[in-house]
Amino acid sequence: MNELIKLATEVGSRVIDHYKEAERLDSSSLLELPVDLLCPCARHNSIHADNADRVKARIICPGANNPITQEAEHILFKRGMLCLPDFITNCGGVLGGTMEFASIQRARIEAFIDHQIGARVDWLLSEAARQSVLPSDIAKPYAMNRFDRIRRDADHSTLFGRLFQAGLELYRHGWIPGNLVASLSLPYFKRLLT
Repeated sequence: MNELIKLATEVGSRVIDHYKEAERLDSSSLLELPVDLLCPCARHNSIHADNADRVKARIICPGANNPITQEAEHILFKRGMLCLPDFITNCGGVLGGTMEFASIQRARIEAFIDHQIGARVDWLLSEAARQSVLPSDIAKPYAMNRFDRIRRDADHSTLFGRLFQAGLELYRHGWIPGNLVASLSLPYFKRLLT
């Protein structure tokens, strides 16, 4: 392990090309490994109707956008596998980055994501199990309703919304301190997730 860490320090992400002791696998066979958790994080449609029967993971937790086709998702569901919606499982990066921009400390970001997103994932999985449907069958209409609400709100700007946008512009120019933005932005992020 120390040799691998040293090599990674020397060559970075090219470690895979330089570590000669590693067993080489074709990238498509990675999806077929007997694992509990599979995180397809690189390409869309990685799991499709032609390979879904060979996936052995019990849980698929995507990091990429659209890594599982709808047909494959249904095949996996019928086999008793859990496929979490990609737009939920990979939302933490964008949310965390936005919160970091708002000068919120890392520990508070992690706690916020754990609490806010974790509670929603728990609800989603419980509801999908209760209805015996795919989690995406619950999540997609819910997400679209929220999107429509946020778009309507944006189309009808309120005094608070205009003040918020003005404050954001002042912050971008460095005229408002980060600690003030951080304290004011947490309620904003909570509101976005309701």
